[in-house]
Amino acid sequence: MAVNGDEARGGQLRKALGTRELTVYYLSALVGAGILVVPGIALEIAGPASLVAWGVLALATFPIAAMFARFSARYPHASGVSYVIRTAFGWRAGTSIGLYLLVINLIGNPILGLAAARYLAALLGWTDRVAILTAGFVVMSIAVLLNMAGILVASRVQSALLVGLAVGLIVVIAVSVPSADASRLTPFAPYGWTAVGAAIVVCFFSFFGWEAVAHVADEVREPRRSYPRAALLAAAVLGILYCSLALVLALVVPADAANKAAALSVMLQFSQGDAAARVGAALAVVLLVATTNVWVCGASRLFYAMARDRVVPHSISRVSGRNGAPLVALVLVWLAYLVDFAVLYLIGGDESNLIAFTAAIILLIYVATFLAGMRLFTDRPTRLLCGLALVACTAFLVTGGIPSALAVAGYLLVLGYVRLRRPPQTT
Repeated sequence: MAVNGDEARGGQLRKALGTRELTVYYLSALVGAGILVVPGIALEIAGPASLVAWGVLALATFPIAAMFARFSARYPHASGVSYVIRTAFGWRAGTSIGLYLLVINLIGNPILGLAAARYLAALLGWTDRVAILTAGFVVMSIAVLLNMAGILVASRVQSALLVGLAVGLIVVIAVSVPSADASRLTPFAPYGWTAVGAAIVVCFFSFFGWEAVAHVADEVREPRRSYPRAALLAAAVLGILYCSLALVLALVVPADAANKAAALSVMLQFSQGDAAARVGAALAVVLLVATTNVWVCGASRLFYAMARDRVVPHSISRVSGRNGAPLVALVLVWLAYLVDFAVLYLIGGDESNLIAFTAAIILLIYVATFLAGMRLFTDRPTRLLCGLALVACTAFLVTGGIPSALAVAGYLLVLGYVRLRRPPQTT
């Protein structure tokens, strides 16, 4: 059913997603840069003991996923966690979290495009920095165009990509297993057990994304039924996939190997040779394009919701009368990405330093969200789930060191800005 002109002017989105599409979006949001670069980084930080970090997070993700599903089912709103926190603690708390999440989306999303560009550079032998940055921006632009086509078209493309990627990842793991050597697991904790705490924060980068899918809640049919089913299914698949890949990586790749961050390529290189490594790089590019599509969707929907609630200019909430896509928000998101890549070019930096900082910010937002949950939900099972998720995320945040401190400082600045503003007269 098309969205008519009145609906477009009123900022209405189309309800087109069910359990299957939500599961695809969850998996696409969480399986991306995390599975391609984080296992190798964690292995460098903690050695084989990084497997403990993956196991802890695989278990912790169940209450986290379950709680985000309950938030989305109870409070289906495009503002996602911002709306939940606003409901529990008031306009300023919710708005500051929403703005902080929007800022980190606009700044952090290009990590995915640039990671895809680096794998593409490895595949094609590029060395020119301008070419790599341009390719990264093109990846982000493709995702913006897919989202402009409407949520239904984007979700169908997402489904096709995800099926192929799931098969590809399973094949990579399977063909690498024969080269496994148990002796590579010793010494198990070469950098001490304290390194596991640092690895947990880095590994968490692979486990956040639950809040991104909350932003499509206005476009979900029967959210009370679809969200819980999709979230728990996605959590089970993610835990198995991440732990399997991390274990095979530790068993196959020597401790002194270079460039462990390119996990798929380095596994295939040591197990099957250089030609297979190039296949892994190609798979990584497609995987990152799929993930980028979901993160652009989440960023644009959050931008749309903040405009609809008059936190940012209300005109940004206009949507297409043809397919319900938030076109103004998508154009502004695309311009923000253009600025990001221009800044990266000027400062000659890369995306690696953003990973721990981004993970710490998301942990902070999760802590605030679960505190809101403890206030909003009164039934004992939900409060128990929320308490488990809150304890886990708080513990992970405390072990984050400097990135966690910077994340807290950044939030205080955003909160200070919001406190200077008056709540809108209409929401």
